[in-house]
Amino acid sequence: KNGENTKPYHKAIVCKISMLSQSNNLFQALQASAKCEQISLAVYGDGSLEHANAIRASCQMKTQIGKLQESYQGLLNCYEMYKNKFGSEINPDSSSVLTSMAVIKTHLKEFEDAYNLIDKAKEIEQKATSKFSQQYML
Repeated sequence: KNGENTKPYHKAIVCKISMLSQSNNLFQALQASAKCEQISLAVYGDGSLEHANAIRASCQMKTQIGKLQESYQGLLNCYEMYKNKFGSEINPDSSSVLTSMAVIKTHLKEFEDAYNLIDKAKEIEQKATSKFSQQYML
């Protein structure tokens, strides 16, 4: 399909995922989020913010139904995609992705890894705060 023609369909799927997750129909939400991942990849391309966000939404559903390893791997991919897209790990999404990864690590009882991820998320937030405050001081 032509990418431009598929964008409205992509947006509709995103809305459907939101509604399904709010209605606690997590398995249907997971199916819809997997479809959204496929569509965002086809429409926006690998490495796009839309594709990273679709993967992240899918990971959220996977976490809720207990597919923790899959979710962790997907979030790791998101982290790398955001880092590549913004050219730095200091970006609007890195710290929240790392925090989600830390939550999964605690569920997997890998506490040391979880603490390391939380520390890294805090470090990124501090750098981001410092970076953005310097921009506004100029």
